[in-house]
Amino acid sequence: MVRAPVFVFKNIVDAAEFRKFAVAPETKEKIRQVVQQTISHCTVTFVRIFMTDRKVHISIGIDSDDASGMNIVTYAGDVVMDWMKQNYHSTIPEMYIEGGF
Repeated sequence: MVRAPVFVFKNIVDAAEFRKFAVAPETKEKIRQVVQQTISHCTVTFVRIFMTDRKVHISIGIDSDDASGMNIVTYAGDVVMDWMKQNYHSTIPEMYIEGGF
């Protein structure tokens, strides 16, 4: 299952700065860790980052074992949004659980 929360910035420069933080190997590993530690029956299979103009999408793939996948992947997206909001050095103006990417 896949969910791709989207982070929306005021301009491309701010989005590019956020993308730089998001694609860092340590950030991607922390996303994987925090999702797996927070949600039981969840294995993160990939974390991919895409930027489209002033939006940054963080696509999260999970294997939910026998649990209901859509509920768990939505929860995983929420966990990622909370972690990014707490750990990014600047304000994230807007974020949505699914960016339609």
